[in-house]
Amino acid sequence: MRNPTRKLFDSYVARQAQLNGVSAAAVAAQFSVDPTVQQRLEAAAQQDDAFLKLINVFGVEEQIGQKILIGSKGPLAGVNNSTTNRRNPGANDQMDAYNYLCRKTNYDYAVSYAQMDAWAHQP
Repeated sequence: MRNPTRKLFDSYVARQAQLNGVSAAAVAAQFSVDPTVQQRLEAAAQQDDAFLKLINVFGVEEQIGQKILIGSKGPLAGVNNSTTNRRNPGANDQMDAYNYLCRKTNYDYAVSYAQMDAWAHQP
């Protein structure tokens, strides 16, 4: 890795350490992300993506649990000539239990020093 790239990489590592309240050496090895930092990163990602702004996302504290809100059975729209037939509205909520299980996800990705050097000029 070239020296200018190393400086940029070191400043990135230092910033990650600062955000998570750990030493830079811990970032280089292995550490657990502080939940509040993770929540801020998720919120920032939601605000930057047009699709994610349109959906509800609820953070959870427990690894295993059940859904938070009421589900939907399907679309509400339908075709009916209400001048000749009575409309029969019905409930569309789905109260069935739906469990979730949060699991650790490993992201195994590597960037070579040559790639870092090639992209070091990008902000």
